[in-house]
Amino acid sequence: MKISTQTRYSLRILSELAKHAETGIRITTHQIAESQGLSEKYLESITTKLQKGGLVTSSKGFGGGYRLAMPASEITLGMVMRMMETNYFVTHCVKDPEINCKIYKTCVIHEFLDTIEAALSGVVDNVAIQDLCDRYAQKNGSEDALVCANGEAGGAFDVDDFRFETSSAFSRSTIQAQR
Repeated sequence: MKISTQTRYSLRILSELAKHAETGIRITTHQIAESQGLSEKYLESITTKLQKGGLVTSSKGFGGGYRLAMPASEITLGMVMRMMETNYFVTHCVKDPEINCKIYKTCVIHEFLDTIEAALSGVVDNVAIQDLCDRYAQKNGSEDALVCANGEAGGAFDVDDFRFETSSAFSRSTIQAQR
């Protein structure tokens, strides 16, 4: 699965807004573009999608700009990916397999793909914008830290926090036992 530029930029926008969330100040696309080194025009189309998806709010006029619509700890990568990616699923047959796959009832490949889809969702649905901010702070030190509202520089972020178990009938041990 390839993550689009729109999704990557969305995460950067949301992280930038999270950095300013505690102040209550709205941030313009111009400010985000300068801070992140991105095209302002492209950011405008992305922020429109983020607003329609309920992740950011906007205000026009003097003092206008964007803010997070909810705390950074509640916005997951999965939410952003599903909003921005036209084809989030590993393959079309995973979504509504009874409709999208002619051989669904006998297809074992679908079961493997479904397991991959569940594993991917298990990761992206458990990582929030706040986690990215905390990780940035940990990696870059407190002076350059992108500390989101309600976040602490150097907060705990460990890949082990995002490990998961799949409950698939096709776990490695099951497959080996069947041989």
